[in-house]
Amino acid sequence: MTKTPIVVFSDPKAASEEALGRLFNALILTHELKENGKDVDLIFQGAGSR
Repeated sequence: MTKTPIVVFSDPKAASEEALGRLFNALILTHELKENGKDVDLIFQGAGSR
């Protein structure tokens, strides 16, 4: 089985709807993959780690 990495680079300090949308998309995708029994890692990188 392969692990699926999901990497978030979106800057939360931007306080824009676009930045929040990217974060929520990553969280929802991670949740859906885990519900379906997939091996997944959610990684916050760069500005996304603030």
